[in-house]
Amino acid sequence: MNKVVLVESTKAKTEDGLELILAYYITEEICKMTKRYMYGIKVVCDKNGILESDSTGSISYSREDVIKMCRILVNQQVTPISLVEIVDELITLKSEEEEFLATPQLVFV
Repeated sequence: MNKVVLVESTKAKTEDGLELILAYYITEEICKMTKRYMYGIKVVCDKNGILESDSTGSISYSREDVIKMCRILVNQQVTPISLVEIVDELITLKSEEEEFLATPQLVFV
């Protein structure tokens, strides 16, 4: 991971009323094989000074797609614990949508 850029940070509360500060980043590194930039996501959670984080590693060559995905994570207040699972689901949904749009559709008259 060469570069980490903050996209947004937000506050959330647990069911117990504990305040969390969540910070969402995109990560950027050069792919050794293609020499192109690849992007990933990192989430950091601050629970009263105790930091917890996780990241996805590189998931796309498209910075814009990763930023859009990151915004979804912000809106849903995704924590590091569920980051990888949620991103996997988002990638699957995007793949299925692209496949559907690329398939010729039947038209009933």
